[in-house]
Amino acid sequence: MDAFQMIDEKSLGWIGAPTIVMFLNELDVFAHKDDVYTFTRRFDRDNDSRLLYSDFCEAFTPKDSYYAHALTNRQARYLHHKDIPKKNYFCEQTRDLFLQTFKVHFHVDQKIQLVKRRCARLPSFNIHDAFSCVDTNNQGELTRDDFKRLM
Repeated sequence: MDAFQMIDEKSLGWIGAPTIVMFLNELDVFAHKDDVYTFTRRFDRDNDSRLLYSDFCEAFTPKDSYYAHALTNRQARYLHHKDIPKKNYFCEQTRDLFLQTFKVHFHVDQKIQLVKRRCARLPSFNIHDAFSCVDTNNQGELTRDDFKRLM
């Protein structure tokens, strides 16, 4: 995924929250560092405060297999060319969508934290019971249909 390689300029194979903050700043997106750290923690599977390439792909690869395949098979265009500004690595529309996706992740994380705080104030709230109520098929996972029924 070009975007990861664009952020991981030193080719370390991982990126941390400070690197993401700097990258976003270079693209004139000034995210709150707490939002970036929360995003990093959510997708950091081995809890080492760094996103591996696979972690990053989990965050940005579409869940739809057709679009995921199209994205992963796309060839890189401008990797580590110092004479090309990062703003020009993608066409404007792609760059805007990529940055909007970051913003959506940040917004979702903020809402998750809000729900956690509200649930913590309810003395009788039990996450397992709440999950079981939504998981009507007892599959141990929530499906789109489970959420449709909930809505």
